[in-house]
Amino acid sequence: LLLIKKTLAKLSEQQIMAIQLRLVDGFSAQEVAGILGITQQAVDSLLYRAKKSFRKYYEKEITGGMRR
Repeated sequence: LLLIKKTLAKLSEQQIMAIQLRLVDGFSAQEVAGILGITQQAVDSLLYRAKKSFRKYYEKEITGGMRR
């Protein structure tokens, strides 16, 4: 759990909010867009980039920074 928190801390505030609202709280992409004041397409892109970045940072943490 600490590793996940450490990895999330490396994302932008907007990426963290999008993840929280969409994936944890269960809001639709359209609802997230309204809350964040951006378009639904921007939410989709934001989540895509956030997941991609999270995966990269998480893998680096697991391997001790030796990958990528």
